[in-house]
Amino acid sequence: MKKDAGKRSKKEKKEMKLNFPKKLKGILFSPRTTFRELSGDSPLETLTYYLILLLFVPVFFALLGALVYYLIIPHFLGGVFPSFSYPIGYEVLVVIAIVFFIVGGLLLAFIDSIVLHISVRVVAGGGKSFRYTLQAVMYAYTPFVLFWWVPLVNVFTPLWTFVLVFLALREFHAISTMRAIAVVMLPVILAFIIGFVWKLLAGFI
Repeated sequence: MKKDAGKRSKKEKKEMKLNFPKKLKGILFSPRTTFRELSGDSPLETLTYYLILLLFVPVFFALLGALVYYLIIPHFLGGVFPSFSYPIGYEVLVVIAIVFFIVGGLLLAFIDSIVLHISVRVVAGGGKSFRYTLQAVMYAYTPFVLFWWVPLVNVFTPLWTFVLVFLALREFHAISTMRAIAVVMLPVILAFIIGFVWKLLAGFI
């Protein structure tokens, strides 16, 4: 009976886990409760979500580009430029773009997580381990990764992402609202001070 109950509880927990569409929808439209649920995710689950997210834009543009490159251009220019009828090299370009997006996205999340984790250590007096900061950042970067290229929407994306980073760090590190605000503001303030001092020094040189 106990074994059956244990199996059922494990199965229930597995079923309660949010899939990719639910995670995406929750982060974009109800981030506070969603981050609370996601704070129990494993690093592998978070990484899987982030990699799928990073693939979305290059794959979308690859399909759009293939439509233009293989169908539209040969149809309209094939008679003038016969080489367009047998395009080569597009696949290589797609692979390069995908690798660039994945590597760039991972590096960005990792570097920002290092900065924010130092801030967590300073402000919260410790906090949880680095992997919680990295997971919080990967989830919070959802609007930035998805909408950085969309006109008008990308104007609000930095602020949207900034707010989500604050909410995610608060839930993943289980810290107070004021401390979470301090965590995200400290790097911004330091960057502003360093930039201001650099500008002053540059004026004297």
